[in-house]
Amino acid sequence: MESLSPMRALLLGLGPSGRFPELPDWELVQAESIEKAEELLGKEAFQVAILEANLPPAGERSCLASLRTAHPGLPFLVLANEPAAHCLALFRREGAEAVLGPQDLADPKSLAVTLSWAVNQARERERLLIELDDARADLVLQRTAYLKLKDSRKQAAMAMQAMSECNRLLFVLKDEKVYVRDFCRILVKRMGLKMAWAGFVQKDENGVEHLVPAGHAGYERNYLTRFRLKSWERRYPKSLAKKVLSTGEPVAVPDLEAPSVDFFKVEEALRRGYRSVVLLPLFMKAGSGARGLLCLYSGEPGAFGPSEISYFTQVAGELAHGVDLLRREALHQQETAGLQA
Repeated sequence: MESLSPMRALLLGLGPSGRFPELPDWELVQAESIEKAEELLGKEAFQVAILEANLPPAGERSCLASLRTAHPGLPFLVLANEPAAHCLALFRREGAEAVLGPQDLADPKSLAVTLSWAVNQARERERLLIELDDARADLVLQRTAYLKLKDSRKQAAMAMQAMSECNRLLFVLKDEKVYVRDFCRILVKRMGLKMAWAGFVQKDENGVEHLVPAGHAGYERNYLTRFRLKSWERRYPKSLAKKVLSTGEPVAVPDLEAPSVDFFKVEEALRRGYRSVVLLPLFMKAGSGARGLLCLYSGEPGAFGPSEISYFTQVAGELAHGVDLLRREALHQQETAGLQA
């Protein structure tokens, strides 16, 4: 069986160096100046350091305070030839584990026990500090989880209220454009969005598709006029809007300020305070062939995560269902009026 390596003690000053006895299981290393002590502590491992009480200060601070700051995990003891002549409380305030006197040096075995005690005290403090840091980290995680849960519940309540208000629109509105506008208003008001708009695909006499806004709410400031630009008509076939309409899958842009963002006239969006956006498909009843988009803008980056996209996908489905009902009702009234004529 291998023997354990001896503990190492650094003796700083002429007093400890000259009068410290040999100790069992301890290796004593001498340093006559604080500069030498710093050199040794920088390249070798020590379990404890013993300083002479009469060492001159290191600049504006005492040697003990200076070394204690530089080596917070190392236990320090002070050796005083005449303990009664010193302010012992000052040594304790500056971080000394204990103050040794001449009688402590007279019994090597007892002195070895004292040094081991000092080492164990330092190790126990380090262990408690680690436990305290872990406890603080746990508290931060718990508080963060609580705040997220609180926010998620608040958002869930707002989402339910918004969905309820959107559904009630069908009972009071018969005009499609007013319905789409008021639907967007509810989303902006209840969900804290910067702007919301919905549009539908229409074909001209040449069969060319155009995405035509049907209603909006929030801070728009003529933003939707970009869909009448020739540059948009050229960009549309390769745009995110076309991708969403073709695949039927929502697309979110987490941050419009990110480099190389694939978004038409992104500078116009940023000028209006939009930072993130989600594009959601609107599909009418099977067989109608009608298609559209619900586009939502937030002033915060990363506003549309998986849970938000899932919720707003349901919202888009409700909007599409409402538009489909209004269109069918309008068609039915036209047919009825034609028969009566």
